[in-house]
Amino acid sequence: SSDEVTAACTEENRPPTLKTECPDMVVFGEPTRLVAKGTDPDGDRLSYIWKRNGTVIDGATGPVLETIVNRGDKLTVTVLDGRGGMSAETSVDCASGSRPKITVTCPANLSFGKEATFNATVTDEDGDTVENGGITVTWKVDGQVVKGTSGSSAKLTLKQGQRVDVSAVDSTGLSNAPMEPISCKGI
Repeated sequence: SSDEVTAACTEENRPPTLKTECPDMVVFGEPTRLVAKGTDPDGDRLSYIWKRNGTVIDGATGPVLETIVNRGDKLTVTVLDGRGGMSAETSVDCASGSRPKITVTCPANLSFGKEATFNATVTDEDGDTVENGGITVTWKVDGQVVKGTSGSSAKLTLKQGQRVDVSAVDSTGLSNAPMEPISCKGI
């Protein structure tokens, strides 16, 4: 007598793999776009789980995450193949930083046609300063760079109606957010 055995062979599911892509710079507090590239050796349809500080981000199930990243946030992503296979949870490790912030103090006694000193206070959460050379300050009058000014103060002689602008760029190339025109009262 012969016994017949029928066996069904199923192909073993292999887990997907994952790579992340970063923008040139993630600026804290500003919208950014992060991309996860999952591949599955079995050709399975993929979904994603994005987390911020260990908590799942609601609705973030695709390969692209558009979000605002704050200083201290830890973002991770995992790719799933729908058949029980999943990648390792992968940290999204991008170059990141904060824009320098700048405020300008108008001269106490501004007289048009006479030299006056304008002062800028520049702060940067990344530790760059004007003093350590990590921040470059540029002063402009009516859109033209004022020669001989590069620090946090500038001696300017203004005519009534002229516009003063100041900008700061840190060591990573990030500049301060656009400012309102500096408005000083003078005589």
